[in-house]
Amino acid sequence: MSANNNNKRVRRAIVEILFEHGACTREQIAEHLQNYKGVKNVPSPNSISALLSKNPQVVIVGREKV
Repeated sequence: MSANNNNKRVRRAIVEILFEHGACTREQIAEHLQNYKGVKNVPSPNSISALLSKNPQVVIVGREKV
């Protein structure tokens, strides 16, 4: 399986997670991806950020200080 197909699957999963759970941080998305059915390897928070920036359906709504 190519990386492109895996990225498509992860992007689709992220959009579904955000639709179900609302606004989430990258770490919260990673937690939800662990339980998601079609994703075997959970990407790092930086990879999640890169995938989100390439998806036109996702809009940044704010920042969270830790």
